[in-house]
Amino acid sequence: MVERGDLALFRRMCPNCGGEIGSGRLDRGLPCGKCLPEADVSDLAAVCHALEHEGKLEGLGPACELSLRMEDFTSFFKGKVGSSPWSLQLSWAKRVLMGRSFAILAPTGVGKTTFGLVMAAFLPRRSYIIVPTKLLVEELSRRLRGMVGEEEVLGYIGRKGDKERVRSGDFRILVTTNAFLQRNFPLLAPWFRPESGGPGFFFIDDVDSFLKASRNIDRLLELLGFSPQEIAAALRGRGDAGTASKAGKGILVVSSATAQPRTKRVILFQRLLGFSVQRTGFQLRKVVDVVEKVGGVREGLSRAAELIRELGPGCFLYLPQHAGQEGVAEAVEALGRLGLEAIPYQLFRGEARERFQRGEVPVAVGLSHQGNPLVRGIDLPEAVRYAIFVGTPVIRIPARPRTPTPGNIFRLLLALRPVLPPEERERTDACLESLRPYLDMGPERLERYPKIKRRLEEALSFLDRLLGDREVLAAALSSPDVPLVEEKGELFLLIGDGASYLQASGRTSRLTAVGLTQGLAVLFYHEPKAFHSLRRRLRALHPGIRFLKLGEVDLDGIRRRIDADRERLRGFLSGKIPGEREDHLRTSLMVVESPNKAGTIAGFFGRPQRRWLRGIPVLEVCLEDRLLMIVASLGHLTDLVEGEGIHGVLDTGQRYIPIYAPIRACTRCGEQTTGERCPRCGQPPDTDKLETLLALRELALEVDEVLVATDPDAEGEKIAWDIYLALRPLNPSIRRVEFHEVTPEAIRTALKSPRDISLDSVKAQMVRRIADRWVGFSLSQHIQARYHRRNLSAGRVQTPVLGWTIRREEERRKLKGVIRARVDGFLLTMEHPDPKETEAIFRELHRARVSLEDEGEGELSPPPPHNTASLLVEAGEKLRLPAPEAMACAQELFEKGLITYHRTDSVRVSPAGIRVAEEYIAEAFGREFFSPRRWAEGGAHECIRPARPLDPEGLREALLGEYRELRPGTIPLYRLIWERFLASQMREVRVSKGRLIVEVKGFRWEEEVILGILSHGFDLVLPLEVARFAGEKLSLQPVELRAVPAAPPLTQAALVQLMRQRGLGRPSTYAKIVSTLLERRYVVERKGFLFPTRLGRDVYRYLSERFPRWTSEEFTRELEKRMDLVESGEADHQEVLRELQAVVEEVGG
Repeated sequence: MVERGDLALFRRMCPNCGGEIGSGRLDRGLPCGKCLPEADVSDLAAVCHALEHEGKLEGLGPACELSLRMEDFTSFFKGKVGSSPWSLQLSWAKRVLMGRSFAILAPTGVGKTTFGLVMAAFLPRRSYIIVPTKLLVEELSRRLRGMVGEEEVLGYIGRKGDKERVRSGDFRILVTTNAFLQRNFPLLAPWFRPESGGPGFFFIDDVDSFLKASRNIDRLLELLGFSPQEIAAALRGRGDAGTASKAGKGILVVSSATAQPRTKRVILFQRLLGFSVQRTGFQLRKVVDVVEKVGGVREGLSRAAELIRELGPGCFLYLPQHAGQEGVAEAVEALGRLGLEAIPYQLFRGEARERFQRGEVPVAVGLSHQGNPLVRGIDLPEAVRYAIFVGTPVIRIPARPRTPTPGNIFRLLLALRPVLPPEERERTDACLESLRPYLDMGPERLERYPKIKRRLEEALSFLDRLLGDREVLAAALSSPDVPLVEEKGELFLLIGDGASYLQASGRTSRLTAVGLTQGLAVLFYHEPKAFHSLRRRLRALHPGIRFLKLGEVDLDGIRRRIDADRERLRGFLSGKIPGEREDHLRTSLMVVESPNKAGTIAGFFGRPQRRWLRGIPVLEVCLEDRLLMIVASLGHLTDLVEGEGIHGVLDTGQRYIPIYAPIRACTRCGEQTTGERCPRCGQPPDTDKLETLLALRELALEVDEVLVATDPDAEGEKIAWDIYLALRPLNPSIRRVEFHEVTPEAIRTALKSPRDISLDSVKAQMVRRIADRWVGFSLSQHIQARYHRRNLSAGRVQTPVLGWTIRREEERRKLKGVIRARVDGFLLTMEHPDPKETEAIFRELHRARVSLEDEGEGELSPPPPHNTASLLVEAGEKLRLPAPEAMACAQELFEKGLITYHRTDSVRVSPAGIRVAEEYIAEAFGREFFSPRRWAEGGAHECIRPARPLDPEGLREALLGEYRELRPGTIPLYRLIWERFLASQMREVRVSKGRLIVEVKGFRWEEEVILGILSHGFDLVLPLEVARFAGEKLSLQPVELRAVPAAPPLTQAALVQLMRQRGLGRPSTYAKIVSTLLERRYVVERKGFLFPTRLGRDVYRYLSERFPRWTSEEFTRELEKRMDLVESGEADHQEVLRELQAVVEEVGG
């Protein structure tokens, strides 16, 4: 039933009965009219009350019950703790009350243990709290007795009568050590069975220590209610993550791991309980990065001592890994001679650590690699104030390693590549590709794989030959871009250890209960190549890092911020901040479209905690101000229904109301439908997007706010609207966030500036989808019936584009003449429309008069950066990449955070893009070559550009890490984007110009040529062809005469260019239209060219003769313009649909 305010109807989406509901009711947070005829309630509590009063409370029942129980929990918490629970604690409580097990991801000091104790006290069931030490057993038991009374709590520390109480089940809350569970499991097992008050609530306060006895995992799972048979089956790999039945099982909450678990049995948590136990971490940093060049280690230590005296205690000082323990001892001794007591990392424990924390010892000295305890594993946010690096964190690889590995040889060849001649570069690329799959393989494994070992030996032999070439070696040692150095006659490759730098400097900036603390990192370097390599590596890992010069920063101001944060943290930890605590962390659910994008975003902020809900992965990370849960929608969630109304659209007489339903898919056939059966095989579909919507609804209950971060176009806006409507009855705080590049800065900016859904964009997408149905579906029915083939289709864009390929084939039959000749080495191509006349001209070329006119000097401007159409064209012409493959590569680059959004008509460059270019150009070429250009004004969209100042070689280097699995064409495509964008931000090229004129037998050919470069600019990135002539008298030598088609066959690139020029299609559909023509066998591709098939000609002839208006280019172009007007709010979408209905009436849908 359509109500006023409905833009659409949605099947199976009433949150209460699962029936049909209008968008107007969902927008107000209401169930359908059948469930709740009255629509004057406003929030979930009121809806619950009204439904219960009517006796119609169904699907919303669990949410209503949760709301009531959360009121009780909040009141209970405040009564026992003296303050209200924080947002994080409320979110955890909701999970427990909904019966979910999970691992807590949160910074120090946010009340994880307090939450576990209060929840155990609140729940009426038995609870078991497991801690590592008896001291903690006593402390937590004491706190629990203050909440529930002496008789309900048993803290087992071995007192007389304790074991008897365990044996007899005389407790409601049990607190023991890990060791007790290990030794006394048979005593515990009977008391957590259903008949004895189970299943219970279990809280593990230190999961790292718990996992040291791997069999404790099995014991715990049995206490939770899983049988040994279920555990064994899960260990063998049966069942997807979190899909095992949890009915009648207990609830487990654990603190997240800080070390990687060593037992494979941790997979049981994932398969049986739906969450992973793995090492997590925060990659948040508020660090000022400062650099100064010094003459060597001795000067570096001297400067470090001066800085420590100026900044005071709380310093972690790092030496490069190759300095070793001997270097650490020498540094400690040197600092001692300079009047500073220092602790070597090997002794940083016990009393020495406490003296450092008290500020009695100002500095601890470690090595800058990830295995060092001062880099990873020590978390002292109130004590560690700043870090000093004496020497750049690097990985040193001998150029001639004693025990070569694929990873080392790969790195060495990759480093040499920029200085190699073209022929050697090709051989290098082949070696790199042959080694890439085996980068993690060590020497011992190589012995078991003779073929891989032979590949390595061939690559090593090639590397030795390169290093033996004096010219190559001299170029490598002198190039600042090749981190190869010679020390005492030995060659070493220095690879900046960006990960260790981030980890080590991150010790100074930690996420705490009072926010992210300010830190400072100072790097004293003496090897420029090592520093250059580090900076390049950091661009891939953390593009926000900018090194400032030590002499140009306000050290006093930084020190004040550092100390203010520590003072605030110490006050909080000591309890000096009384009363209601400030809640620094809220909970947010972010919905994106792609799992890859979800993983990229999560990776920016640390190592995420993973859990699964209805089989859908949820990634959790902490930002400075929130716990962010990220989940992917996997594209559209709903589509127009089939077989109802006008191809899924209801005509009420006054309005057109589309009817949507969650998408079902048949993975056997690859078909999508909204119906009960697969349209191809007739079987029930095996996946249903309703499951995704239900999972999102359950997650929406957990959080303070939902942020919909689908793609920044009309398609993404429609997906966002669907999500908003589906979740609105469960959570009133749902906003849209938009970013055009996947970078930490863009994500943070988007989180700070949420907006409402753009209904104009939603309406435009509705019109586009309905137009596809009404035009495409109606025409497709005709040709399917005519040809008795269900796999044929027609479309408002597809059909006119098919016509272009047919007309081009007709034009191709006409020929023209082409002459290729050389003028003093310059290759000239001349054309003539008459092939016979061209032949006569070619015979007379020896009589040709060739002249060169000087046209003076001029400036050449760079081309604009790429948009979708120009990128697809260039990828097709230069890389021979088919349009769908090019879009897939661009999608991968976008989701990895390497480029901006790739579906765009715009060439506008944002201020953030200009900063990316400025940083790289100033460093690589000099600031004088930078010439910022916006290219276009206004609008939210921008060009396709790199998201960070990472050049293609830097990306190749990064392939050793997180970008290893990129598609084969992705780096070449990135190079096109990079070079075109960088050129667009560089100064003009000043050239001397000439006009080359050839005259023969009444034929005259003129061509403008560049005679010389007077001042360089963008040509340093996009080289220009310079014509070199030997003298004033020019000679012409014939090379080739050919008769070629007057119009060449279309390529995929040319077809995309035509769509762009003629206003058909959209950036998001260019590649799809081409692939559809190929899939339907309307065209075939031979040697990169597209040719219409007999079927394609027949289908086009039938449609264009029968329905000329609806298959014309003009109709489609005008419709695209009308849809643009709808999106900008200048046209009524109902009017456009009213005009479109004529298609259905004429075609007969």
